[in-house]
Amino acid sequence: MVDQFEELLSQSATRDRARFAELLRPAAGRPVQVVATIRPESLDQLLRSPELATLPAHTYTVRPLPHDALAAVIERPAQLAGIAIDDGWSPGW
Repeated sequence: MVDQFEELLSQSATRDRARFAELLRPAAGRPVQVVATIRPESLDQLLRSPELATLPAHTYTVRPLPHDALAAVIERPAQLAGIAIDDGWSPGW
């Protein structure tokens, strides 16, 4: 899982993006699924990047989660990992 993939475009040098793609490409061709999140306004920049444009890609739109679902996707993995969450915790929005 690569969250905020657009930061690779905005905060890294061309050679770093090329190296990242070089390391990612073999994993993407196997039964491994690489999931990267990117803000919609950065998608064109990703597709124009010669270093990253050759990575296999499938685009899926993901809508924002409802508040209660957002809490569940944070709390349940934490519980499975044995991480305690304070009572009354809230994502804050």
